[in-house]
Amino acid sequence: MEIVFNKEKIKATKDSIKEDVPFYGEILDFYEKIFIIQEELKLSLSPDPLILNEENLSYPLIKRKRFNIDFDSAGKVLSEILKVVKSGNNTFGKFADMVENEILNDSMNFKNLINYILNADEEFITIADKIEVPNDTLYFFIYNSIKPFLEISSEQLSHYLKGEEYDGGFCPICGGHPYLSVFNENGERSLICEFCCHQWKAKRIFCPFCDSQDKDKLKYFYSESEEFHRVDLCDDCKRFIKCVDLRKLERSFYPPFEMLSTLHLDMKAKELGYKNSI
Repeated sequence: MEIVFNKEKIKATKDSIKEDVPFYGEILDFYEKIFIIQEELKLSLSPDPLILNEENLSYPLIKRKRFNIDFDSAGKVLSEILKVVKSGNNTFGKFADMVENEILNDSMNFKNLINYILNADEEFITIADKIEVPNDTLYFFIYNSIKPFLEISSEQLSHYLKGEEYDGGFCPICGGHPYLSVFNENGERSLICEFCCHQWKAKRIFCPFCDSQDKDKLKYFYSESEEFHRVDLCDDCKRFIKCVDLRKLERSFYPPFEMLSTLHLDMKAKELGYKNSI
């Protein structure tokens, strides 16, 4: 049974993580507010589903530009995110003011930026430079404003995958790279897309980035103080992906929080010479 992450559930999960890793308290508190905005919108969304020709399916199922985005609702999400940012982080808040003045108050610019993200158009960088906001900061604002729509669309599209034996390394919905690996209670592995957040079953031993299955090249490390987290390493492509083992995790599993509370593992992997997909 899927857990519904409403405001209370998100807060309870965050508080549980803060008990384990209190030094992440500030960043968890900040993102909690953004996650609540996104999850509450998802509970109210019921967009028209995308219709695919079931006799001619291939992976990924769609190009990203086909995701259903309600621009007006996304604008409201962006407005709420900007309020959160301006209330809690002075440096980030300066950029929030710029985005509000240059983007949110210009509906055409906002729609264009969304389409640039969906189409991986480098014009996005041009706009970021023009309004003097770092590319990754502008992406943070725009992507998080459309994330609820991406997740709902991917959930709707997932029924086209029923019964399919896809176990590849890229997202079967949108083609995105995985940002997190998960072992469920039965020891089965799945991957979660960094873009639309779809979760799909995957081979237990392989690199999702280069498809290597060479056991001599596939390694991992973990901290004895947090055995439910580990980092998988590939010596063929020098990529890494973090993994959560639900057999050992005693709190509710909310992937975005797990990513935030393991940033020290990213640092360790990068010190070892590996890079992630994001």
